[in-house]
This record gives sequence, structure tokens and C-alpha cells, in this order.
Amino acid sequence: MLRMSKKFFFVVFLFFAGLGSSGVCDAFEYVHLKESYEKNRYLAFDAGLGFSKLSFADNVRSTTGFGMRAGLGHHFSKFLFGEFYYQVAWLGLRSPDPVDPTLVLDSTAVFHQEVLRVLIKDFRVAAMPYLSAGIGAYQFSGVDSSSSLSFPTGIEFPIGVGIKAFLHKDIISLNADFTYHFLLGENQSSSTLQVINRNKVAFDAYSVMVGFEFNFF
Repeated sequence: MLRMSKKFFFVVFLFFAGLGSSGVCDAFEYVHLKESYEKNRYLAFDAGLGFSKLSFADNVRSTTGFGMRAGLGHHFSKFLFGEFYYQVAWLGLRSPDPVDPTLVLDSTAVFHQEVLRVLIKDFRVAAMPYLSAGIGAYQFSGVDSSSSLSFPTGIEFPIGVGIKAFLHKDIISLNADFTYHFLLGENQSSSTLQVINRNKVAFDAYSVMVGFEFNFF
């Protein structure tokens, strides 16, 4: 219950942070030459670097890991953008040692995410704030077998806030965002929980990415 309440207040914070960022950007002078997607390009390619980390973790924790993202999207209007992206991060995991569950086992894993999301943005300013939400899948690869952990493909629901700023109108923009990923299916089988002497394994994740968006055609 405490974990869910923390997550609820965290989501509320993200929502109001997004509204606040929109208000701050409205304080900038409107720059007509920087208005977004006046020509409504058909295809956009997004690439970025950043980091990811597991959050609100019960019994499996992670270090902050280097991450990369690449995506393709389309501007449906000046306000609405849809995108599919793939994101990968290299994490250090800390979990109960199956040999002696009172000890901690350090291992590594690769965190993969495939996400379909929509962005609602304010196109009127040079630094365009946006809110995002979507659905996707995630997997872990390279999990150390000595940890006894197993993570099949799970479902996730990401929400985020960010800012886009054009470096060249309708062609190249700088993109920075924070995304919180609600993960489902991270718990372990009853036999694994018995081995590590825990009642459950649970966590979400968050990521921060900074990169460039290229608009074509």
C-alpha cells in the first residue's frame, strides 16, 4: 500500500510538473520562425543517450545504467506526435543470494524496452514542452543464472514530460525527456521466491534521455 501511494503521488507530481513547464515556456517570447512542424513532416527519427534505473524496488535493486534510444515517429498535427522507440540500458542488479538469502548478490543485466507512445505538445514556443503516454514491452537479457532470477517479457505503461527545441525549423530539434515506466510481470515464480526467501519481487523504472530528432520528407 505504501509503495502504491508513493507511485500515485509521483504521477501527480509529473502531471503538475508538465503543466508548470508549459507555463514557464509561455513566458518566452513567441518566435514565429521557430514554430513547430509548420510543414508537418511525414517521418521523424529520434536518437538519444541517457540513463535508466529501477525504482520503488522490492528485493531487486539496480545501479544507474547507461542507456540509448532510437525511434521513428510521425507528426499527426502541430499538437500531436506518435512514436515507436526501442530503448536499451545496461544495469547492475542487486538481489538476494540464493545460497545465503541474508547476503546480496551483485550481477548485471541488459534492460530492453519497446514502446509505442503519443506526445501532446505546445507548438507555439521555441522550447516546446510536452506530455507523453504509451504502452510497451520490456525484457531483461544476460541475467546471471546464479541469481536464480527469470524475467519473461512483461508489459509496461510509460508516462513522461519533456522539451523539444528546434535547431533548424522543421528539420532538426533537440529533445530531452524524463519517463517513468510502470512495469507489470516483474514478480518471480513461487519456487524462485522460496529459493531467495522473499515474498515478492517488484519494481518500476525511470529514464532520462537527451538527443536529436530529425524530420524527413
